Amino acid sequence: MKKYAILLLLLLSASACGAENVPAEDDFAVAVTVADKALKANDDLIFATELTNLSKHKATILHAAPLVHVQIYDENDKPLIDSFVTATVGIIQTLQPKETYRPGNDNGGGAKSIRLEKAGTYKLVGTASFSVDTGSGERKEYRLLSPPVEVTVADSGA
Repeated sequence: MKKYAILLLLLLSASACGAENVPAEDDFAVAVTVADKALKANDDLIFATELTNLSKHKATILHAAPLVHVQIYDENDKPLIDSFVTATVGIIQTLQPKETYRPGNDNGGGAKSIRLEKAGTYKLVGTASFSVDTGSGERKEYRLLSPPVEVTVADSGA
């Protein structure tokens, strides 16, 4: 009987340790960076995305490509993009503590560009969607937003 009680305590403590290593949402940071925050109409806006593991533990994430979808809003907070395309699913990436993950061109990441045709002030916001194995056969889903990045587009003067 003592053997079963000890075994039960060991199992409970092992499962509790695994649950402690499941990252919280604030253990990750999503960012959108732009090459230039001041453009002219019809110039290409070049941007890139990244996800950083801020925790003290490694985290293996499962995501689709792109990991971060970027939405661009005009001055009236109206989104310029109506739909998003997911190119690949089932990408597994292990992030070490404090590591920044910048998905490359091989899995739908890397620098991207879009042409902004009208003058104005635009806001870019990235949304990262991924999951992490909790260690109990379940997955915890994450959907995190980046801080907004503002870009100003001036008339092209043409």
